[in-house]
Amino acid sequence: MAIPRSREAQEQFDRVAPGFFSSPLSYFETHGAGLVSAAGVKSGDRVLDLACGAGSASIPAASIVGRSGKLVGIDISRGMLDVAARRARTEGFHWAEFHQRPVEELDLEERFDVALCGFAVHHFDDQTTVPRVMARHLEPGGRWAFSLWAEGSSEPHRTVFNRLIRELRPDLAAAPGRSGPQGRAAIERLAHESGLSTRAIELAEVDHVLDNFDDYWHYVKTSGGRSLLTRVSEDEAQRIRDGLQAAIAPHLDSQGRLTLCMDALYVTGLR
Repeated sequence: MAIPRSREAQEQFDRVAPGFFSSPLSYFETHGAGLVSAAGVKSGDRVLDLACGAGSASIPAASIVGRSGKLVGIDISRGMLDVAARRARTEGFHWAEFHQRPVEELDLEERFDVALCGFAVHHFDDQTTVPRVMARHLEPGGRWAFSLWAEGSSEPHRTVFNRLIRELRPDLAAAPGRSGPQGRAAIERLAHESGLSTRAIELAEVDHVLDNFDDYWHYVKTSGGRSLLTRVSEDEAQRIRDGLQAAIAPHLDSQGRLTLCMDALYVTGLR
């Protein structure tokens, strides 16, 4: 039996959680703040953050809503929730709370002004899961926003990594990728089928600089190659690391830095 996407994601994120809130993955913080801004979060709002992870959207949202508002973060990964909760405690955001629940089964006995979800739509077998849960928990007229990776994101890593895997493990290279809905029509249809009205689809351009190869490998292990690396032995992972060090070299600048395109789409609307 195939492992459900959400369960697979739980196992992966529990494993990488200790290194997730880090400089090599700081583009999540950039996009988290961007998503909160796109959603129009304001002081006093009650905000629900689905698949909140390490808090990249939860923390800036909690900062804005203040003590007169509320932030509820939901995630299936205990490890990621621990990181998010620790960050909230450090900031003194006692109005932020985090709960380990499967998003697809969520049915809280309260309604929210805003619902957020960063880069998680594709983790579910049924990609209407996130927007449907948003619709169920929003007040009429409530605002929502979710982010998707844009076409061309993760380059040049994606091309280099996939080429190397085809050489070393062609069986894994043949496995189908997982992505969210592609194209404006597909995105709007997904929202509409879930009871949501799309207001805007905004391209957010982010060039993310990794200072050295160790930072790049951290990115690969925790994000850019996380799923695939769970399917190989330690020796094979080392071969992949060695291969990447040579393959990525032509893309480094004169100071040994690598710039990744981490563009995203912010999809926003109303219930």
